[in-house]
Amino acid sequence: MNVFFRRSVGAGLVLTGMAWASAWASESLSPVDITASALNAAEVTPESSVTQVRVIEREEFAGRITSLADTLSESGHVQIRRTGGLGSASTLSIRGATSQQVQVLLDGMLLNDPVSGYADISRVSLHDIGRIQIYPGGAPARYAHAGIGGVLVLETRDAGDDTGTDITLGGGSFDTRRAALSTQLRHGRWQHAFALNHQASDNDFRYRNQAPWFNPNDGRYTRRRNAYVDQYEASLKSGLFIDAHRQLHSLLQWQDSEQGVPTIQNWAANDTALSTDARRLQLSYRDSSWAAGTVHSQHRLLWAMTNEQYGNRGGHVGTGSQDTRTHTQQIGMAHTLSWLLGPHTLSAALDLSHYDYQQRDVLGTRQRDTRQRLQTSSALSHEWHSDTGRWATQTVLRHFMTGDDSDEVGNTGTLTRTQQHADYTGWQLALTRHVGHHWQWQGSVARQVRIPSLREQYGQEGLLVGNPDLNAEEALNLDLTLRTDQRWGHFEITGYYRDLSPSMVALYDSRGVGRYTNLEARVAGAETTLHLTPTDHWQLTLSATAQDSENRSDAVQYSQDKKLPGIYHHALLVRSRWQIASFHASVSWHQEGELYYDAANLLEADTRRQLNARLGWEGVLVGTQRSRLTLDLRNLTDTQYQDFTRFPGPGRSWLLAFTHHFE
Repeated sequence: MNVFFRRSVGAGLVLTGMAWASAWASESLSPVDITASALNAAEVTPESSVTQVRVIEREEFAGRITSLADTLSESGHVQIRRTGGLGSASTLSIRGATSQQVQVLLDGMLLNDPVSGYADISRVSLHDIGRIQIYPGGAPARYAHAGIGGVLVLETRDAGDDTGTDITLGGGSFDTRRAALSTQLRHGRWQHAFALNHQASDNDFRYRNQAPWFNPNDGRYTRRRNAYVDQYEASLKSGLFIDAHRQLHSLLQWQDSEQGVPTIQNWAANDTALSTDARRLQLSYRDSSWAAGTVHSQHRLLWAMTNEQYGNRGGHVGTGSQDTRTHTQQIGMAHTLSWLLGPHTLSAALDLSHYDYQQRDVLGTRQRDTRQRLQTSSALSHEWHSDTGRWATQTVLRHFMTGDDSDEVGNTGTLTRTQQHADYTGWQLALTRHVGHHWQWQGSVARQVRIPSLREQYGQEGLLVGNPDLNAEEALNLDLTLRTDQRWGHFEITGYYRDLSPSMVALYDSRGVGRYTNLEARVAGAETTLHLTPTDHWQLTLSATAQDSENRSDAVQYSQDKKLPGIYHHALLVRSRWQIASFHASVSWHQEGELYYDAANLLEADTRRQLNARLGWEGVLVGTQRSRLTLDLRNLTDTQYQDFTRFPGPGRSWLLAFTHHFE
């Protein structure tokens, strides 16, 4: 396995080296008009997607104190569950999927952690993000990874978006503050984007000291303790346009964060914290000049390293004391090739990543646990677009392989070494049909796979017992969408169905120790969006989701035929926006209900209802230098809610941010 990987990495390095050599050899060429560079078909754009896609532009979150979790929850049809305030651990769900079933990509790099299986979106900053794409069903084949529950794509900001320098300062409730600086510039065939960001909050919001989290040392009301978050980020993105068809890009990101880990009882002595130091590097080469411009390719080299320290020496969280150090390193490559044959496009994608995971509790006497995973994802596809533009089809075949090496030390000090290999195949069919000038049908059916994470497969000390016989999740997904675009706006309705056979669910014993096992489940629902533009100054949006779920397995009697826990089965978003000259305002109502905390459906969460508002101004203060002022008002009704049982969310709050742009 390692020999194959080293050879693959070597080939990728040679390819990238040849590309750089080509770049330097082209220095004598005349300057290239960057804005006129040809589109590379090996890349994915929402306009070319045959499957359903939703887009969130940077304008929605730029210059605000916000997070990826907040931005997604404001978009509709995406469920976000938080353990607290700004920057707290958050999970993502699309159409009833778990966080592990949703793939999160950053410029093509998979952010899902190989250990937990999901991407903690609370750690993803938006300071250098230019656009967000959400594929709720089938993803384009250019993304070799295709999640059972959809794909979330984050695209970093290019220097060509808006040259100049932006400075953002802000603050708000619970001692929340933000300071950010970003610069985008061009020089000849080069372009650069540099960004710095600091965002922090004490998250010491006030809430009622109710029975579920009662602390006898507090009164009727108390404030959340040890829920702070302090996050620093920096990124540098550079691009060299060799000519109109060839480009080189690099992206370097760094993040350092620390956040408190609160307890259910809100103990004053709790000082448990999680510290994270993460770095990512991507090098990419794009070429659309092969075979007289009919073959387009994109090649990436990927590297990431994350160091975490979980400090719980006082033993205030969970059982026992821990000071756990975790080191995770990823190195990989991703290649995409597209062949344009008139109305047909043939594409191939290969994503190869090697993960090295080490963990040790320095308070214990055990040796460190060491695990390695080689993960390969590949896809072949055919797309066809009719000459009239009224028909489009997509056929995709995907293949996934994993190879695991694990050295784990048991409680007795015995070293256990295991090796496992697995491979799975999935497929996807999609169709788009335009009827007249204003109507469109979209439908897809897919068999998709999710391979168990390292934690699900091998367990975690004190929390999970490993299950070496655990099979991958396999799902049959179907969806059908009808959309109309009119002068007054647009209307869209989608029906979807997901059959999980098998799925992966953690079952817990009386000690609170879990073990993942295979069960069967289904999810079916409908989502609709109505967007109205009655005037040039007013927009009204309504998004609604209603879904049903069922645990179909008879392995555990108390959960059979029950609804799946951890997802809201009903959601409603109503938003009204006004724009008058340089001023804008919006009011939104969010309501989500029928969430069960447990598999037996004995604990149902209260319906979450929130009223939010935003006021803003954007204009010119000096010369051509633009400024923006934004005030976010959240949870105006001061409603107390719990996305996770015994973890209250913040009440009424405000956030104010000012951004100035220098040419």
